[in-house]
Amino acid sequence: MQLTETDIADPVPAADMLSALDLTKGMPITPLTRLTTMDSGTWEDFTLELVSCIRPTYQKVVRCGGGGDMGRDVVAYKQNGWDNYQCKYYADRLSVADAVLEVAKLIYYSYIGEYELPDAYKFVSPKGAGVQLLKLLNDKTGSTWRKEIYARWEKICKNGITAKKEIVLDLSLKDYIEKKVDFSIFDEIPPIKLIELHSNTPYHAIRFGIYHKKRPTPPKAPMEINWKEEQGYIAALLKAFSQNKNSKLEIDNLTEHPSFAYEMSSARNNFFRLKLWISFHKTGCRRRAF
Repeated sequence: MQLTETDIADPVPAADMLSALDLTKGMPITPLTRLTTMDSGTWEDFTLELVSCIRPTYQKVVRCGGGGDMGRDVVAYKQNGWDNYQCKYYADRLSVADAVLEVAKLIYYSYIGEYELPDAYKFVSPKGAGVQLLKLLNDKTGSTWRKEIYARWEKICKNGITAKKEIVLDLSLKDYIEKKVDFSIFDEIPPIKLIELHSNTPYHAIRFGIYHKKRPTPPKAPMEINWKEEQGYIAALLKAFSQNKNSKLEIDNLTEHPSFAYEMSSARNNFFRLKLWISFHKTGCRRRAF
């Protein structure tokens, strides 16, 4: 039996340079991935940190999550009214069923007078809303919301709102849903927006660390000389080489002097590397909080 050997291509080198931090700690976890490493309690803490800082007009921000929260997690009180940030820490994106139950809780407890309806109600989840839920949230007329709530009440809401008793969708409650509930208040905060908002809080570095943009691998100088950009330093080097040899040296005959050719090649590489670093820093990509 004859074995056939096949050469394996060399791996493509990384486009970015490894830093000392990469070698000692491993590659950093991206902020989006880090959102999925929390537990439900930490997720409410994260949301509380975020909400406490995103709206200076909030007079008080409290955490209500847990038993007896009556469908509220992080509550932000304003001078008049309040906003609710509903924390849902699931492995997958939020579904319509997930949202309907939470909205039904809000509807019921406001219906029996435990609190007034909020001015805004935001779902906060590490994976965000699923496609069907996004469609539901985008319908600000409320017609799709009401249709979903009525269709799912018996299966999801009747025994899911509270463990103490069944909540029947009677005519009075249905009339409240039709006439009093403004479904335009319901929305979500996408995961990438959560990171952006949290980055403005003093807690961000503690939760996410300090991130820096990876430095790209330095490029080599192109074979063709760009005289418009490179003439100044190349002319100065050729002048120095010529003085050393007491004869006029040009680019064309520099190969006859290997040490000078090496110096010229090194200088050109450094020139293009310097251009890269200048561009890198001008874009504001120094080490910074994400």
